[in-house]
Amino acid sequence: PPGPLLLARRWAQRRPAAAIALVAGVLLFLVAPTVFLLQQQAANRDIRAALDAARTQKQQAETARDAAREQERLANERGELVKKQRDLAIQVIRDLLTRVADEERLDDPRLVTFRRELLDKARDYFERFLAQETDDPDLLYNTARAVLDLVFAEGELGRIDVAVGQAARAVELARRYGQHASAGPAGELLLAEALMTYGRIHLMQAHYDEGRRTLAEGRRVVDTILQREPQNTAANGLLLGLLRGDGLLATATNDLDGAHAAYAALDEAWTQRLEALITEPGERSMALDHVVCSLADHARLYAEHGQLPVAEEVAARMRTVVRDEAAIELPTTVRIAAARLEIVMASVAAAAGQQDRQEQCLRECLRICDEILARTPEHANAMRAQAMATNSLGLLFDRRGRSQEAMQFLEQSLDLTRRIVATSTSVHDAQVSLAATLVNVGSLHKDAGRPALALTLFVEAEQIVRTQFALVPTNKSAELTLFHSLWFQGQVGGDLRDANLQAEAGRRIAVLRPTDGRALRIAGALYSEALGLLADDTTVAPEEKATRRAAWEKAGMELLQQAAAHGCTDLGYLRDHEHLRALRALPGYDAVLRQVAANVEAAERDDR
Repeated sequence: PPGPLLLARRWAQRRPAAAIALVAGVLLFLVAPTVFLLQQQAANRDIRAALDAARTQKQQAETARDAAREQERLANERGELVKKQRDLAIQVIRDLLTRVADEERLDDPRLVTFRRELLDKARDYFERFLAQETDDPDLLYNTARAVLDLVFAEGELGRIDVAVGQAARAVELARRYGQHASAGPAGELLLAEALMTYGRIHLMQAHYDEGRRTLAEGRRVVDTILQREPQNTAANGLLLGLLRGDGLLATATNDLDGAHAAYAALDEAWTQRLEALITEPGERSMALDHVVCSLADHARLYAEHGQLPVAEEVAARMRTVVRDEAAIELPTTVRIAAARLEIVMASVAAAAGQQDRQEQCLRECLRICDEILARTPEHANAMRAQAMATNSLGLLFDRRGRSQEAMQFLEQSLDLTRRIVATSTSVHDAQVSLAATLVNVGSLHKDAGRPALALTLFVEAEQIVRTQFALVPTNKSAELTLFHSLWFQGQVGGDLRDANLQAEAGRRIAVLRPTDGRALRIAGALYSEALGLLADDTTVAPEEKATRRAAWEKAGMELLQQAAAHGCTDLGYLRDHEHLRALRALPGYDAVLRQVAANVEAAERDDR
């Protein structure tokens, strides 16, 4: 019989459609699950791979995040460490500069060179540190404070040429610090102090316009603070310093009313409220510095303008302030002010004809300076006071006829002044003092019969003071020193038998003081003396001699006529002195004498 396969094939042949449907159904029933299972397995493998990749990516992301957090943490720690190291470095610099300025063990004269080198190294390191140019507020504040410390240290050593750059830097840093919200009142106080310091340096360099603007800005900042906090002791202390700056500025620019007003305001502020308000030792010491130094400045101002009794009163007021502060260790600047006051009192004694008292005051000044310089050999302000005192003693002994002692004191003064100027060439008053001392020393050499040596000193003085007089034409001391240097050159011309030198000195004196009757008379007399030398000079050709004689006679007579027109009262000199012999016979001389006689009568009427 047929088997199952045969029967199935015959059935499929008879019913092909049903057979196809049956086979398709069987295949669908048997194969589809298998295919689906295979596809599902493949999909599961893809899902697992994706999940594995996702897990890997997540782990990588977490690892990266953890690494970033670790890096951030390490960076923060490094930043904090750098900040601490930076702050520590600033503090080290500040401490170093303070010790350079104040450490008594460095005051030994044998350590002067080391002291300078130490300060230079600290400054060099500090400048390299500032090159980071960061805006971190703490760094800005500490850096500005350190720069101000450096300014004071440089100023004590007299290195104003260096200090001015540091002061400008302090102002810049203070301004940047003040822009931070966290600065608050500390930023205002820092800026006011920096401006006060910078303004005072401008005054020392005779940059009066810049000094006026800088001090005025500092005053505005302090006034703003005091409007909010009238009892702010730091601001009140700065107010005293700014008022003193105003007084110095007014004095330097011949604004006497302004100077008196500034010093009076300072003394009133201290007396009426600040003396009781400022009690913290450091702040009180600084305030006393401003008060005492201002009183010394004010006494000098009165003395220089002939108000001697008032100068004595101000000096007594200063001594009272110092005596009342016996419990406080007064700063060196106050002791120097006391030394300078002795110089003022010496000038008062000289005006009263009290030479013994004058010498006593000057020697007391030297005693104070010697004490300071024994501890701080290069203290510039103490050296200045010492130079002034020795110069004055030299002139005093010269008037007493003690020429050898006079020369010793004047040469000591000259040596000191040269050292001061060599330290900082931009200090205006120091340059003028050097020129004046050169004239004084030269006058002694002239009187001792050394005219050639004297002439070199007079010429050097003229070169120095001409530069300073051009810088500040209103400086009376500079103008007077220039006049004396020219006058002595004319006198030395007579000693050296140099007619041209005498005539040229007369010409330059007339240019310098064209409306001063006495100076014009001196200039005319120099031309007259030059004419006498010219007459005896056999080295000049007759034609050249005649040309010079005509020119000098004309110039000399014109100067005497101008002298008479500008109030000259030297009638006896014009009538009798041999220096004017060469002009006395010229036409117009009698008219000069008549005018001068009229000037004398007018002056006598005014005196009555």
